[in-house]
Amino acid sequence: MPERTNGTVLKTVEAQVSVGSNPTPSATTPSATRSPRGHRRPHAPGPARELGIRQPSLYEYFDSKHALYDALFDDGNRQLVEQLDGLRLPDARRAVQKFMRAFTEFALEDNARRQLLFERPLPGFEPTPASFARAEQVLDRTVGLLGAAGLVNADEVS
Repeated sequence: MPERTNGTVLKTVEAQVSVGSNPTPSATTPSATRSPRGHRRPHAPGPARELGIRQPSLYEYFDSKHALYDALFDDGNRQLVEQLDGLRLPDARRAVQKFMRAFTEFALEDNARRQLLFERPLPGFEPTPASFARAEQVLDRTVGLLGAAGLVNADEVS
């Protein structure tokens, strides 16, 4: 059984959501359920079971479902920022191509994460200002790169 810390719990939830998030998910997948709009959302018994705890025990690590979703939102954007920052970007045109390819591949490799980061699949969920600031880092990097390539005027994008 893995050591239970907020990070371990978060990674286990991410893994469970990713496993249960395929393009044509089954309604019986234990690690995720459908939101009213048909998107996948985490279902706590799967991650709790993998950690060897009961579902209510997840709330020892997260105050609420929204706090768990917020941690997933923040961590997903952290992963994207790290991936984009790790790119070696040559001339402006190639930089835009590499950046957009990496961004697209990141979005497509995990359906549940893509939905959480770029759509609104969870009714009532709004990221906290702190985790939304991480999402703004992604936007700032994108606008900066496109501005450097002369494709947008960075001052006009808000």
